[in-house]
Amino acid sequence: MGNARKHFRVIRPGADPQSSDPRCRGPRRVWLTAVVFLAVAAVGCGGAQPAAVLPSRSQGAVEIRLECAATPEERQRGLMFRSNLGEGEGMLFILRGEDNPSFWMKNTYVSLDIFFLDKDGRVVDLVERLRPCPEDPCPVYASSAPCQYALEVAAGTASRHGIKKGDRIELRLPRGTDCAPK
Repeated sequence: MGNARKHFRVIRPGADPQSSDPRCRGPRRVWLTAVVFLAVAAVGCGGAQPAAVLPSRSQGAVEIRLECAATPEERQRGLMFRSNLGEGEGMLFILRGEDNPSFWMKNTYVSLDIFFLDKDGRVVDLVERLRPCPEDPCPVYASSAPCQYALEVAAGTASRHGIKKGDRIELRLPRGTDCAPK
């Protein structure tokens, strides 16, 4: 055999033989880097969350994370059967083509404020501190003016931030979400 050098690797029992081979580390690192890059890119592209920015007399502006009710089924269910609604959460009803929509609190377990908004997010009407209605008959609350959207938030939001008719609520409705303008 002469001067030929023999190389031996010691592999621990149960270890992957390729994990200790330096020739396998480069491709593995490239693969891992690609996976991490794609995961970060996916989060960055798909992470846009619908939101409403409420004017606040005391805080300047307050952002509310939105769920959207865009289909007739989603609008009919709304926030029914929910046991809570966080301070920074709300539901936006997309009312394309409806003039003066009406809402009720049947099977809604949390108290709400509802802002009725025109196409530009201007508050055309609001109803405050609606209480849950456990059984029929439940009162119906209708907008006194035509509107494009209705925004349900936790009761007391309007008074806490001093929001009145005529104020503008900025709607951030990213494309690719249920809230996106059609």
